[in-house]
Amino acid sequence: MSSKKIVILILSLVAVAAVTVSLCLIFLTNQMIKAVPESVSVQKLGDDIVLTTDFSEKYYYNFKIEQKFGEEFVELDVVKSDKNYISLTEQSIDLVAGNQFRFSAGFATESGSGDGKFCEAIVWTPSETLAEVNYQSLEIELQSGTITWEAVEKADFYSLNFVDQNGGQKLFVCDENAFSWLENGKSALKAGEYQLFIVAQSEKESVLSSNAGEGFGTIKISLQNEILDISHSQEKLLVTCTQQTRVFQVFAGDQVFCIEANAETVDGDRFVYDLSEFLPFFNALKDQNETVKMKTLGNGLVLESELFLLK
Repeated sequence: MSSKKIVILILSLVAVAAVTVSLCLIFLTNQMIKAVPESVSVQKLGDDIVLTTDFSEKYYYNFKIEQKFGEEFVELDVVKSDKNYISLTEQSIDLVAGNQFRFSAGFATESGSGDGKFCEAIVWTPSETLAEVNYQSLEIELQSGTITWEAVEKADFYSLNFVDQNGGQKLFVCDENAFSWLENGKSALKAGEYQLFIVAQSEKESVLSSNAGEGFGTIKISLQNEILDISHSQEKLLVTCTQQTRVFQVFAGDQVFCIEANAETVDGDRFVYDLSEFLPFFNALKDQNETVKMKTLGNGLVLESELFLLK
């Protein structure tokens, strides 16, 4: 056979092979699954974490698992399943809070030939919830106004919510497992009975705050009242106190009088009592006595104040 005929034969065989490959590719393409799941989702079922996609009676499923290292997502595995879900806790991945994963799913055949495309991927970060504060570990020192409790692992700070008997709330945040409502002799809380709820919190988004639990109660805070100011004019007589009270004791020489305020207003953390109806009485006392003093009477957890001189 001449060399020319040999070349022609080779070219013919190559052409036949190319056509055959093309036909095979067309056949395989036609056999590939064209359906694509609409979505994939992560669900927590009890202690298990499950990756789920759309159900189909016709296909198997491929689940692609990727984890972020640095700035890139790296494929860890493609898991085939005959169900439309897999357990992530059964996979060889590090489900630590803060690690970032990317998941996608596709329909597949049993043999793996003709598997379909993956759906749009989702990014998921495992989270954990901080343990509740152990209220049995609380220690309260009323004289110093200090509360301490057992630290919660991984907590960066705590929120303390004091709820009074009327449902009023006072919220505080502290960086340590200790709090004091007294500072420089001043109290951040009013005298009264409180139930305390403490929530452990973290600065990390993947670490969720603890539940407040049943709370701790009852904390009884007893404080001395203090008259901060007595303001009087020709028409008004107003007394400002640190604690709530309605009964005042007036001292003029050897005489002692008790009067009860009928009007109370709250100004921030202060209580203002309008004693204007007693203004003529006070003016008469001041005219007849060298000094006139006043104090509040005690009332339950509110202790009586020291004497305040009317000027």
